[in-house]
Amino acid sequence: MDKINGSGHPIRLVLIDLDGTFLRDDKSIPEENLSALEFLENQGIPYSIATGRSYVSALPYLEHFPSHVPAILQNGALVMYPCSKEIIHQFPLEESIANYIFQRAENYDLHCVISRGWLEDACLWLNKPYEGVYSAYLQNHGVNFEVICPQDSLKQGSVTEIVLMGSEFYMHQLINETVQKFGQNFSIIKSFDWQGETFLEIMGPSVSKSHSLVHLCDHFGISASSVLFIGDNYNDLDAMRTAGYPVAVANALDHVKALACFISKSNNDGGVGHAIRTLLQDPSLHRREAEPYVPV
Repeated sequence: MDKINGSGHPIRLVLIDLDGTFLRDDKSIPEENLSALEFLENQGIPYSIATGRSYVSALPYLEHFPSHVPAILQNGALVMYPCSKEIIHQFPLEESIANYIFQRAENYDLHCVISRGWLEDACLWLNKPYEGVYSAYLQNHGVNFEVICPQDSLKQGSVTEIVLMGSEFYMHQLINETVQKFGQNFSIIKSFDWQGETFLEIMGPSVSKSHSLVHLCDHFGISASSVLFIGDNYNDLDAMRTAGYPVAVANALDHVKALACFISKSNNDGGVGHAIRTLLQDPSLHRREAEPYVPV
């Protein structure tokens, strides 16, 4: 087992979300954030990412993070060393569940994307043409809008996740139907809610940033109470509850801010860098009393 030597500082590990947190809205990186990573390096405090992005999608940013600290990818469905590609753990979605949801989604007027492959160029297919609010996001993450999923592809390779887009009410109807047929052998992660359209990810069992944060702490022999986690959105809520130093950027959802011990600047203004320097200089900040979060 790898151990973190640390520097005697109460913060022993820093985990950072990418989109809406480490990255600006235009996906560039504020210089203040890069400078803070160098600061962590000089302090001997390990740091890594905890993102909903796949390995291929996160690849352009992994060069800024050390190779000896595993990355949490796809909301925790994959934890791996980025350079060596050594996988610590992975949680695929069961084939039968994935195929059932994919084939039933249109009955609920839901758009659906099925994703296959962990480290190679992921195969991303739609169940039907899509022109909604997440079009640009899907294009940036490799979805080919010209190709609707061929039936035989549902029998090939590991399914990493299913994405549902549309009415959250109908999503829950489909999920309840799936649970009745297969049981709760999968994870549900709400990632976005924009202009009345929800972006929901269905993944393998025990998938969450929180679960992977704890697994990473066990891997390194440290406590979750010594982890600084910085996030902004729905898929960060569980890790915000688990980490000893939960931080929200200024543009974060109110639910995320309610769990934070510190609210930093926005993602466009170097909020990650500001948070790292502030908390490392004054780690006596404590988790404030969190407001209860009730999922929609």
